[in-house]
Amino acid sequence: MDKQLKRDIKRYIKEIKQNIICDFRTRKKFISDIKNSVYDFAESENAVTMDDICKHFGTPQQIAKEFLLNADVKQIKRRMNVTKIVLIGIITALVMWAAGLVYAIIDANYISDGYGVETIHDLDDNSILKAVEENI
Repeated sequence: MDKQLKRDIKRYIKEIKQNIICDFRTRKKFISDIKNSVYDFAESENAVTMDDICKHFGTPQQIAKEFLLNADVKQIKRRMNVTKIVLIGIITALVMWAAGLVYAIIDANYISDGYGVETIHDLDDNSILKAVEENI
């Protein structure tokens, strides 16, 4: 199989992938099966062209249409709904985390409103002894 045919097959598979609407797992399995079938066909036949592949398998639009006609729509819809719920959960968690972070930054800014003053007193030896004795 030559390089040009490999590029054409990749483009063909990419077009099929763009025309299929379903969940990720189903799409991945279907595309993998089609890809294997096309490469097996191209390797088993001598001097195969893209026209031969399209005649044998159909155009990307025909393959996508056939997929949708034979697909279990209820299962695909259920999987897509689960994916939506997971994505909504992740997005909600990220928004809550970001809101907490913003709140913490704002709160830290209000808490540190102002400044502290330290005073240093210079004491002589007698004052130090007197202060130590008072604390004991």
